[in-house]
Amino acid sequence: MIYIKKLILNNFKGYKGNTEFEFNPNKNILIGDNGIGKTTVVQALKLLLKGSRFEFNGVSYLAKYINSEIKKQFENSNSHLVDELPCFSLVAVFGVEKEDKNLKLKKFNGEYKDSSGIHSNEYGISFKYCFDDQFLSEYTNFINENKGRDTFTIPFSMYKTEHKTFAGNIYRSIMDPLKSIFIDNDNFEGNPFNMFARQIYNNLTTRERITIESKFRLINKTLFDNINNKNETQYHLNIDPNSLRFDSIVDVSSKDVSLQELGSGKENLIKTQLSLDLDSKLIVIEEPENHLTANNTRKQIDQLNSLKNQLIVTTHNSQIVTGLDLENLLWIRSLKEKKQEVHFNEQFDEETKEFFKRRDDIDFLRLLIAKK
Repeated sequence: MIYIKKLILNNFKGYKGNTEFEFNPNKNILIGDNGIGKTTVVQALKLLLKGSRFEFNGVSYLAKYINSEIKKQFENSNSHLVDELPCFSLVAVFGVEKEDKNLKLKKFNGEYKDSSGIHSNEYGISFKYCFDDQFLSEYTNFINENKGRDTFTIPFSMYKTEHKTFAGNIYRSIMDPLKSIFIDNDNFEGNPFNMFARQIYNNLTTRERITIESKFRLINKTLFDNINNKNETQYHLNIDPNSLRFDSIVDVSSKDVSLQELGSGKENLIKTQLSLDLDSKLIVIEEPENHLTANNTRKQIDQLNSLKNQLIVTTHNSQIVTGLDLENLLWIRSLKEKKQEVHFNEQFDEETKEFFKRRDDIDFLRLLIAKK
């Protein structure tokens, strides 16, 4: 079995400094107030495992993920030393059982650093967004040109990304050893349907994808044959293979009906079931209760409880929490201006857990998170 054992965020969005999360091999339920950073944890995992649209929008796109307080401190300082330029970093440490430590995972084996020091012979990946030293002379000129100005703007166009395995190899999303699936049931940025379909498509084997794409290219090549054969001019119609990514047109359907045409609640259940049917070692779901009735939420809880691999869920729904077991709770809260996690794996006896499972109409989360 392979799973996410630890996640380390450094100056990423609302997490100033170093923040560490430890996960169970099976179910993990992230709870906390609105704006505390549950979605940020999901974004960090997705950036580590799947990459980001920065690959198409340029590295400056990632500047918004640097902790805003760190950025302001640097911009308002009297000196703007290159070594003090703000950056963020992420680390995902894999838990790997002995029988799974094979040659395929060797490229993920190496060392990482956390608050307790350097750890060797571990498995995982890291992502860093920082200043690119090859622009040192350009940055020096930039500083000289901006001396005396009231405001200072960090030149994020001089930044770079470092996405690597613990062995030091460049990491690409196609290498994802967890074959992870991310489901955001309320995200309408870009095309969420194609994003989900693309994740499913990318979980096919390399051989399966090559076969499908070869057939697709053959269809494109012969698509206009009948028309071009009748055309006596020197100009013929063709499909430009370089302007079309096959996975950008992949869709998901159920009984010949596109997922886009289904109601939000039905779409939610189908996405979850599809993810469970795949060979995914990790499924991450944001607010699975969205658009579901209480009865359908129970159906989804049954789906999720059937999962044998790792599940990470964010929720505001007490029914989800009690249905997936209180012992799997991971409460994110602020303590002395620093965010931290609180685990509940040994704080509830069986009688208490069974009571809240039976009485899923009780707002357990309100009781837990309420200020005492």
